[in-house]
Amino acid sequence: MVNAVAEQHPGFAVDARPAGEHKQEIGEYGLGSHGVVCVGSTGIVLWKHAGHDLSKEALDAGVTKVLAALDAEKPDG
Repeated sequence: MVNAVAEQHPGFAVDARPAGEHKQEIGEYGLGSHGVVCVGSTGIVLWKHAGHDLSKEALDAGVTKVLAALDAEKPDG
């Protein structure tokens, strides 16, 4: 689902990583055992969602929010 939403938003890149290999990082983001986290160019969290109960609509809204924040980070934004 993440890849399908990413295809609808040019410029949004997905880096899927196995949760088991990143337990400390997942804990630092407060995701419990797994989830989705979107970070800006400076590493600040722009949006996150823990667990599996994420609808396509909620993910799309999160991606839209992230892209708006990234656009605002641009010097001409």
